Amino acid sequence: MMTDKEAQKSRLSGISPALKLCVSLYCIINCAASNNVVTSTATLIIMSFAVCFFGGLRFSRLLRFYAIPLFFAVTGSAALMFEPGSSGAVISFFDVSITRPGLIGAAEMLMRCMGAVSAAFFLSLTTPAHAVFAVLYGAPLPSFITETAELIYRYIFVLHGSYKKIYVAQMSRLGYSNLKASYRSTALIGAAVFIKAVNTAKRAGAALECRGCEGSVKALKRKYETKPAHILLSVILCAFLTCTGVIF
Repeated sequence: MMTDKEAQKSRLSGISPALKLCVSLYCIINCAASNNVVTSTATLIIMSFAVCFFGGLRFSRLLRFYAIPLFFAVTGSAALMFEPGSSGAVISFFDVSITRPGLIGAAEMLMRCMGAVSAAFFLSLTTPAHAVFAVLYGAPLPSFITETAELIYRYIFVLHGSYKKIYVAQMSRLGYSNLKASYRSTALIGAAVFIKAVNTAKRAGAALECRGCEGSVKALKRKYETKPAHILLSVILCAFLTCTGVIF
């Protein structure tokens, strides 16, 4: 939800979402397929620079978005450092050792993950969700998949708003004053949000049927102009990242 708010304010939100989606997907696939730390590092730097400098997002704010993926990337990559035995160990304890190839492999995996993450955040922090869904409607995908994903995304905001209201009401009544009360309030808020989700889904289904819905949700779409300069920059970027994988 925070990413969608930042995307609405981004200076890059007016650029064609289809073009940004293609660039982002290419960078993700390129980072995943290329076992090259130079490519991953270049992707991380370029995507972060584009989001901050051209999009107008503060760098400190971007680091906050990177924090959670970085935690999972570090914990996942750390497993590559450990090898059984003690031959060629940099650090050894019990029957497990940390070797130089293990450290290099963990660093490469970490950079690959963060390069792909930066490309994904480039899309989510510069393109509102409704623009991404508009592009997916034109893609060769079953329409019900895109419609279901869009409805789920939209109702996340509804459920989050209900959760915040119930939480504030519980806090004002000392619902989290001790451990027992916290467990009870947590159980109640979970049940209340679940019931709210079921009731909202029923009302939404009834409203769509009353309006003659025939199985597809249609909405007005904003038209974006794809400028030749943006296409040229995208091609240059993709070519540069490809060359880094070939040369280095």
